[in-house]
Parts: sequence; C-alpha cells; structure tokens
Amino acid sequence: SMVTSLTDNSIAPYGKLQLYHRSNYHWYLKTELRYDDHSVQSSSALVSRAIFSPEDPYKLTIALRRQNSGDDILEWREYCFRWDSSNVYSHYQQSTALAMSVDGKKLNFTPLDKAMVPPPMCAGFVELPAPVVGITSRPSFYHDSPSQEGERKIEFLITMSNGKIALLQSGGKVKSANTMVHGFSPPSLAATIDLETVTCLVGERETASLQATCLRDLTIIDADGDSYTAVALYSPQASQNQHHNFDNLVEMKISWRDSQSEQVDVDVTITELLQLESRALRIVNWEDTAYAPGARGSALIELNDGMLLEYNQGGAIEACEAGPILEACPSIAGIFDAHSNEISATAPIADGEACHDVHSKRLVVGLSSRYRLYCGERLLSSASSSFEVSLSHKFITHVTIGSRPHLHFFPLES
Repeated sequence: SMVTSLTDNSIAPYGKLQLYHRSNYHWYLKTELRYDDHSVQSSSALVSRAIFSPEDPYKLTIALRRQNSGDDILEWREYCFRWDSSNVYSHYQQSTALAMSVDGKKLNFTPLDKAMVPPPMCAGFVELPAPVVGITSRPSFYHDSPSQEGERKIEFLITMSNGKIALLQSGGKVKSANTMVHGFSPPSLAATIDLETVTCLVGERETASLQATCLRDLTIIDADGDSYTAVALYSPQASQNQHHNFDNLVEMKISWRDSQSEQVDVDVTITELLQLESRALRIVNWEDTAYAPGARGSALIELNDGMLLEYNQGGAIEACEAGPILEACPSIAGIFDAHSNEISATAPIADGEACHDVHSKRLVVGLSSRYRLYCGERLLSSASSSFEVSLSHKFITHVTIGSRPHLHFFPLES
C-alpha cells in the first residue's frame, strides 16, 4: 500500500506526488499533488512518505517535511479521492457528445457523434502548462441565448496542479492542429488565471489572496456572454498545533475581454468568502439548470455528515428541502424543481409510493462510498457502481454490482 518512501538520503527529495491509473494499455496521469510552493505565504515542503489506507483504497496519507525559519516542521495531510463518472459535454459548438479524458498535461477530446476513436487514442487534445486536476464545464442555463457558429466562447475552466486555472475556448480564427478527425477542432487555451495575484474583496474590507492549490470542486453557477460566476470549496491551511475542521466557500467573478489575438484578457474578483459548519464533501450544479429559472445562480452542497445545503449567489446559504442523506455520498445529483412540467409526469402518483417528499420541490440522489444508492432518506439500491439522472427521459438509471450486473431504471415521478 506504500506509494513511495523518500527518507533515504540517496534519493533526491521531491515536492510533488503523482497518481496514475492504468487502463486501455496506457498509464494515465490522473492527478498531481504539488507542495513545492514558492509563494510568499508559505515555504516549500518535501514529500517523505505516502501510504494508502489498508481499509479504504481511496484514502491517502502524505507526510511532509517543511523548513520554516531554519526549523524543520513535520506535517501530514489526509486525502480522500473519488472517481467521478464520465460525463459527456452536450453543447460544444462542433459536437453534441464530447467525451473528455485527463492524462497529465494533456486533456483529450473525442466527439462521439462524429468518430468513435478507441482510447487511449483520441480525436484531439489540448496541452496545458501543468497537469490537470479538475474539469469544470459550462452548464446550460434557463433562457440561454444560443451562440453563433464560429463565435469565440469560453467552454471550460481547468484547474491545474500549479494552482492556476486555465480557460479553454471554442471557435475563434485559429484552429487547433492537434486533431485527427475532419470537421472537429478541440478547444484551445484562451488564458490562465493565477489566483495568488487576485485580490479578495469581501464586502467593504480587503483580505489576503487565496492559496489556489487549496481550492476544489470549482462550479459555474451563472454565466453571460463575457463572464462567469463560479463557486468552489476552500480548505484553510492548518497552523502549527491548530487544525481547522471546516471548509470555506468561495464565490468569484471571472470576466474576460475579447482581443485580436487568440488569448483573452481576464479579470477575477473574489466576491464572497463564507465559513461552513464543517468539512464539505461536494458542491455541484443542479441537474435542471436549463429548465428551472431558480437553479441559475444556485448550487447544492453536501457536508461530510450527509447534511445538504443550498447556496445562492450573493452569499446566502440555507438548509436544503430534500433533507439529509442517510449516508455521506461522494457522488450526488440534485434536481431543483422536481415538480416542473419539464420533469414530472402528467399524472402524479400517490404520496405513499413516492421515494421523496412530494411536498418538496428538491430531489437529491446520492451514491455512497459503500455503493449504496439513496434518494433522500430512501435506499434505492444496496449495491450499485454508478448512476445517472436523465431529465430528457425522466428517469434515474443505475448499474448493480455482482457477477451479473444489471441496468435498472426508476421513473423520476416515483
């Protein structure tokens, strides 16, 4: 279970750790944890040991050695990783079924509606300055204005291991040469954001800048033609002999100005910085952002104990109507208005047969680390590997675990 041990003086010390996954006869670099921070706020740390938990393979403990004012400081960090099911981006300018795969600095793209390119090959790719650790795609919002063919559009926000955020664009005058499918051009790099240089303005007071490597779950909650409003979870760094058992929620405004070159000018402002009650497990968009007007500017938050919160643009946090999930679920999906005509059936069923509170508009489905599938307080399946909410087909589908896996469907109205 040991990843690496760097206590031997004959081995050169490293300030980062990389995690690979083998699939399709290829080793994919899926994430990189970097501690060689040369910013003013903190000194660089060296990885001395990294060990997976013998009980949970998704938990990793890393020991660090850090020098501060000539003194050696021992530090350890605990990580809990999760596998996100592969999502297909459905409103790319040149494809309605764009699949993405992370491989270190390369982000691979394949338009499944144009070419079924078998992995580890891909239809096209974009190479970034540092390894990718997170992908945020722009959701469809209610009453979105359609983009024109060939129009420059920021489609993705990519979190990198060096703490910077890359903006990927489609359209524009220059087409990417990194493609093998006629009629398809992968996104290109439009700009990078260094959050270390961004001023954090909260109300009337000015605070210190954020350490970007502590951000996770970056989520776009609102958008217009030249700006995004995004939220993310921010883990405050522990000071000596003091551990912070909570997370912060950050809201930021990312705006850009068009230019004649392929690069765009970007401005970032941190508009909200709120302390949560405890550690947060997930923050996600509502599934029905394209149908429910209230879902725009809102996000679903799950805490480590399964408690559900709603965040609304401007710094408002309140308890979610769907109530807590019986077990903490690393994978969740929420519907803002389950009673909408776009989602619900024309003939509602009896109250006693419903799997959620029929008087609540919210509906939340979650898959726990023990592979239990929940809808609110009801157990839908005791052994499922993954699930998907399809609003167009009005059902929840999940795959069972066993020697003969099955694909099951639940109508949303039930």
